[in-house]
Amino acid sequence: MERGGPLSSIIYDVNNVLCRDNGADLFITVWLGILDLKTGVVEYVNAGHEYPVISVRGEKVEVIEKDNCPPLAAMEDTEFNTEKLQLRSGDDLFLYTDGVPEAKASDGSRFGMKKLVEILGNNINKSPEELVTSVKREVDIFQPTNDPFDDVTIMSVVWKGGKQL
Repeated sequence: MERGGPLSSIIYDVNNVLCRDNGADLFITVWLGILDLKTGVVEYVNAGHEYPVISVRGEKVEVIEKDNCPPLAAMEDTEFNTEKLQLRSGDDLFLYTDGVPEAKASDGSRFGMKKLVEILGNNINKSPEELVTSVKREVDIFQPTNDPFDDVTIMSVVWKGGKQL
């Protein structure tokens, strides 16, 4: 964990702008990251967003449960920490909004992280496009008649190598 740095500074400034004139007391979760294509190092700030998930070289699924910073627009002059994550060649970084684990079935049950991790594990060797399609399909099956509780945004990126630190 690192205080300061370009990502923390960007999020700090955006947060302060959003805090102004926020009479509705709304907030925004943000996961902002930069992947170094040469080394596989991801520097990121997680401002109240869902935890990223990594499929480690197509072998296991790992939820990266590092402490989140507060969401944006919650409080002015908040400091945001920058985290680092080292991908290895073939690792898949999976990001999603809370509309995935919080998807709600007609009986009131939630999709949940356990189900998400299970689906990711069952599709561990699929391409990013296939993985996103599989998760979205399962969310749609889970809540077929309900309007989505929240937005469902999904992204999957595989880092295919280079020099590792």
